[in-house]
Amino acid sequence: MEDVKTRQGFSAMSDIWARHLEETLKGEDSVAAYMWDMEYDQFRWAGDADLFFGQDKSAWPQNGAQFNSLINPQQAPGRLSAIHAMFNSKPQGDASAWAGLDARVFYKLRQPDGNHLEVMERALTHEDSGPGRRILYGVLKPVRIEKNAASNLKGYEMEIERPSLRVGPGMIHQGRRMILRHLEEWADTFNASAKNKENGYLLLVGIDRLSLINEAFGLRYADAVIEKTGERLRGLVGDSGVVVRIDGDVFALLIEENAIVDMAVMAQYILNNFYEHPVMTGDLFTGVSVSIGGVLLDSPTRDAASFLGKAEVALRAAKDRGLRGGYVSYDSVSAQNSERKRMLAAADELMMALREDRIRLAFQPVLDAKTQRVSFHESLVRMIDRDGKIHTASQFVPAVEALGLSRIIDCYALFAVIQELERFPDLALSVNVSNPTLLSKEWQRALVLALRDRPSIAKRLIVEITENTVMSDILSAGKAVRMIRDLGCRVALDDFGAGFTTFSQLKDIEVDIVKIDKAYVRNMAEGQNHLFIKTLQTLADALDLKTVGEGVETIADARKLAKEGINHIQGYVFGFPRVERIWLPKGHVFRDIPLSLDKGASSDDADKSGGFLIAGIWSKSGLQK
Repeated sequence: MEDVKTRQGFSAMSDIWARHLEETLKGEDSVAAYMWDMEYDQFRWAGDADLFFGQDKSAWPQNGAQFNSLINPQQAPGRLSAIHAMFNSKPQGDASAWAGLDARVFYKLRQPDGNHLEVMERALTHEDSGPGRRILYGVLKPVRIEKNAASNLKGYEMEIERPSLRVGPGMIHQGRRMILRHLEEWADTFNASAKNKENGYLLLVGIDRLSLINEAFGLRYADAVIEKTGERLRGLVGDSGVVVRIDGDVFALLIEENAIVDMAVMAQYILNNFYEHPVMTGDLFTGVSVSIGGVLLDSPTRDAASFLGKAEVALRAAKDRGLRGGYVSYDSVSAQNSERKRMLAAADELMMALREDRIRLAFQPVLDAKTQRVSFHESLVRMIDRDGKIHTASQFVPAVEALGLSRIIDCYALFAVIQELERFPDLALSVNVSNPTLLSKEWQRALVLALRDRPSIAKRLIVEITENTVMSDILSAGKAVRMIRDLGCRVALDDFGAGFTTFSQLKDIEVDIVKIDKAYVRNMAEGQNHLFIKTLQTLADALDLKTVGEGVETIADARKLAKEGINHIQGYVFGFPRVERIWLPKGHVFRDIPLSLDKGASSDDADKSGGFLIAGIWSKSGLQK
């Protein structure tokens, strides 16, 4: 009964809101407004919504999944991140600041005719004081209107605005976006500004051995240590910089220009302060040490995010060298480590490829071992360089994972795969997810939002995880697997046998599919490997699991696997991964996917060249949902 009253209350409130906005928006051309009740996932629209979604009101998005499906898949994860960042930045005990949090995002929206409209979305958060629901109020405008009013928006795909970008009392903004925004603004104005910016720098401060504090005193106490550390850093920096919590135990300290003290002096000042003064949490004093990595902001770069990557390299060096309570600058690291330079270059190229729409999915078939019919296709990320050469994941993913950027690739792949599934109702696809991404609450929320109430898509999506993912945190991984399966998706354990998962643990992991590592398949002639495959299949049959033999290169091996009862076959014997829709007939207008942009082309030219075809969207194709 209470739930019915709540829904009725929302309906009445939204009717009043809609009538009010209709009056307010009179005379405002090309502006649509919405109210989104995130708990019940309901949209209400007002204004010129037909400009964005067409004349047919029944086709207007009514929930988050429908709205998200219209957004460029590369930009959809960023929009969700902006929304979650607003809600996650709620200051404790400060309702007025909570109501003022807002975000502005830019993306391309697919219209009913297949064309794309670049829009700006401005959203405000609200928490209903009654049932405690989260509600988002927003407006959509074509970017051309915004650019006339504010030309400085050029080049920004996303921007989060809050009442104060400087961290105020009692507030520690969590997330990387705020720092990245400052770094991008700094890079944009480096040459134009007359001010001396060579004194600017970025420090990353990591709490040492936080896990020991957690084990000794519990999670609540560890959280208190993190909070007090943030307050201490904010007090030490004062008005001269920005302090942001970017990870569980890592804070970023940004001095953009004209620093009073140089980077090494500031780092030593922070180290000495924590060494000399314990952290007070409740009634206890705790001796907390920190490690620090830093990088100078001394030159412009194609991608300002690389500064953050360099600072992370320096922080990791400080911890890896055993310098707990020590400081390392990136210059000292880069002078000795060419491999890390290569990793940074690879990550920088990846970010540029994302911006220029040069990331693609390649597809490889997985066949039924008995009928040799395609059961599903595995989706694999590929990067296309400026010369049109295709780079496999092994050439850039290690750098991406080392620098903490794997979530970007995983989110892109997820949304691209979901859009493929939406456009081809008979298609089944698998998508890989890395360990940090699987355990990320942000990614989990994005998955739920994308698939909630869409069982026809969820049942055709397979999420592939690795043994290392499971074994690194069995409890958390198990919860994530259950959440994915509850949505209706299947979960596959990839490369089984390459790690340390035992046969007895398969039952506890609760996956649907086990993919046998190619090392066992390609060396089946060896008795031990043959026994491994045979034992695994016997156990899989008992647990009602499906098996996939990976890396199969010969028909003879495929037949041997089928004879042992293996359910599915994957490998070069039946097809290489190809950057094209291999489930469509050759010569089909939508089978081929453009591989690269012309040299010198901008990201704005991507639409004209068919760069978004990977999502089944091409402005000239007429492909409809």
